[in-house]
Amino acid sequence: MTALGYGIWYHLLGKYSVNQVMPFLLLLPVVTVLGGVALLGENLTLRIMVGGAMAIIGVAIINLFRTGPSPASPAACAGTGEKR
Repeated sequence: MTALGYGIWYHLLGKYSVNQVMPFLLLLPVVTVLGGVALLGENLTLRIMVGGAMAIIGVAIINLFRTGPSPASPAACAGTGEKR
């Protein structure tokens, strides 16, 4: 499951910027656990569900409440002498 998740992540990196794709890497453990439950018959405990919900909420916060320019944008590098 982890190898599949990383394969999908690298495929998405070819289509989108790293800033757009990076938050979804945080969902990899959630997808891996769900795959283990579905494919291997592992137990899904309350503690695992709470941890998964926390990861999903964290990714949602990152994606929904972004403010300002991204660190790699020209506006963020203006006047600092940094190159993109």
